[in-house]
Amino acid sequence: MPTVYLIRHTKPDVPKGICYGQSDVPLATSFLEESDRTLAIFRSLVSTDPVKFVSSPLQRSLRLAQVLSGWQEVQTDERLKEMNFGAWEMQAWGAIDEFMLNAWMRDFVSLAPPDGETFQALVRRSVQALEDAVADLPEGYENLCLVAHAGIVRALLAHVLEIPLPKAFSLEIDYGSISAIRYDALYSSVLFMNR
Repeated sequence: MPTVYLIRHTKPDVPKGICYGQSDVPLATSFLEESDRTLAIFRSLVSTDPVKFVSSPLQRSLRLAQVLSGWQEVQTDERLKEMNFGAWEMQAWGAIDEFMLNAWMRDFVSLAPPDGETFQALVRRSVQALEDAVADLPEGYENLCLVAHAGIVRALLAHVLEIPLPKAFSLEIDYGSISAIRYDALYSSVLFMNR
């Protein structure tokens, strides 16, 4: 059973209170310091065994994946992008129509922002991306590293833990943090979260 490391990107350079989902925003100036911290933790967890890296193509994830892999090949997967907030992308949360925002917040699992996607859709695509990445592991590889976003990490952890999807946002997932699961098609388990 492979170990799958779920890693959230480091801080982006986005003003507080902005909805940025799938927008390809730049990294904060603290990237080197933050990525060094994540790299140190990652190295303490993974031995010299080979690791396959798969990342969201958004630069805030891909750059961290490149650092963690030692600038080796990193495969990207569109399904590992953050939630698509559609018409709300790059708007201040406070500028979004209050009625629409409140309705979405009450049922973000099955309601989508205008031209966006539901959390349920994000869960489906992220689980499929995980299953495909595990199926494509080269022979002899027991470690898979998925570098993505808080929504993806929460979705995969909620899936493995079989918790109700509205509770997924009760899981703290810090910038640059590492969570891990032991993956099996029939029974997966969470090894740790948010290191």
